[in-house]
Amino acid sequence: MAPLDKGGLALSLLIGVLIFLFSGFPPLLLLISFLFLSVIATDFGKNAKKKMGVYERTRGWKNVLSNGTVPLLTALLPALGISTYLPFIGSVAAITADKFNSEIGVLSKEPPTSLENGKRVKPGTSGAVSLLGFIGGFAGAGTIALLAYMLFKINGISALALSFAGVVGALFDSFLGIGEEKGWGNKEVSNLGGSAVGALIGMLIEGML
Repeated sequence: MAPLDKGGLALSLLIGVLIFLFSGFPPLLLLISFLFLSVIATDFGKNAKKKMGVYERTRGWKNVLSNGTVPLLTALLPALGISTYLPFIGSVAAITADKFNSEIGVLSKEPPTSLENGKRVKPGTSGAVSLLGFIGGFAGAGTIALLAYMLFKINGISALALSFAGVVGALFDSFLGIGEEKGWGNKEVSNLGGSAVGALIGMLIEGML
């Protein structure tokens, strides 16, 4: 697990306890899986990232809050009588896809493309995407969907749809990154937006299947 400061550790434990108390072990295990997958993504190509000045291993409470708020809220839905975990899974798929997108995409040999104007920009620029990052994001979301398939006994079509929900959520996160570059927002707001989109698509999937 990536090192957390005291505030980040306390908040992550609180979120984990609440999810376990209100939703049980499967949602908690899926969120823990995200944490371990994020460590793998962060440490992938560590030396190259250090040379580029984009390696960021330590996380604080803001990062925990931005990634954990929507999963926490959606994990509480069954306790409120709304018997679905698909929004929760969609939100976790989105934050995982975003993590893989950024941590793997930054290693692309081809410069990323800005979503604002289609121009090539330097690696690590918010609001930009690369093919390698997109593939990495889909791998991250797909891994979460596969774990959800086993943990929540969802069907294969739902799992595949949730993979795309994660990718779309991560893409929306990147789109919000355009605002980051202009000083209109920050990474925490982008993370919240991306995870919310993943959750909303999860709700749509629940209504369609």
